[in-house]
Amino acid sequence: MNCLPVIHVREEEAVCTRGEHLEGPLFLFKLWIRVSRNISTGLAIAGVILLARSVKLTTKFTNALEIPPEFIKKNVKLRGRLHQITEQGLQIEHVPITLPIISSFQRRYGLLLIRLAGVAPTPSGIDWLKEELKPAQMVWFQLLGRKNLELDCLVVVKKGRFSSVCLNEEILRNGLGRTVPIEGLTHESQIFWKLHRRLLQAELKAVKKSKGIWKEETFIEKFKERIIPGIISLEVMPTHVGMISHANHSCFHKLASFVLQGL
Repeated sequence: MNCLPVIHVREEEAVCTRGEHLEGPLFLFKLWIRVSRNISTGLAIAGVILLARSVKLTTKFTNALEIPPEFIKKNVKLRGRLHQITEQGLQIEHVPITLPIISSFQRRYGLLLIRLAGVAPTPSGIDWLKEELKPAQMVWFQLLGRKNLELDCLVVVKKGRFSSVCLNEEILRNGLGRTVPIEGLTHESQIFWKLHRRLLQAELKAVKKSKGIWKEETFIEKFKERIIPGIISLEVMPTHVGMISHANHSCFHKLASFVLQGL
């Protein structure tokens, strides 16, 4: 009789222990379902965000107004194919990132007008661009500012497999243009001072080497430009005009002939 209560207690303990063992796996299973649902929801949201971003990155821009403001604010780099070089700038066809599904809907045509930011090229500079760049050549342009339908950019082209050239700096380095303020960038931004320093350093190299527009006139060039026209005008002037005597006219004629032969 004394053993019955003891046996009864042990059975209850056994039942409780058995229930705990059953609830443990069930709890983990429910927890796993909840976590899986949360992960699926998170992946779906991330997928939507990535798709939205990829749509922007794979969108073909046919004019400057189509480019999102955040692209210009973040100075995004885009790729394009050169079509024409004019006095206003480079006409470039934007070539976005290609995805099979999205790219099939991107059959639009339009050219972006790209200006070399911080540079005012001379006519010789434009001719140099036409000689250096090939038709349909691929270029990279970094967005810095936008004014109406014009984009101010840093334009970079590849030279060989492992090297590239910034056209903005190269024009200044060869004395084929002058530095001008970069439109679209505030003076408080770090990139403004960084780019201006690069452009000024490139221009300073041309000044030190007297290249292009910074080339100093030699004595002969100054003589040709300023003295010879006066001598020629005196040479062809009739002897009865003014106070020039026949002897002086003959002297000027000999001097002009001597100078022209020597140059």
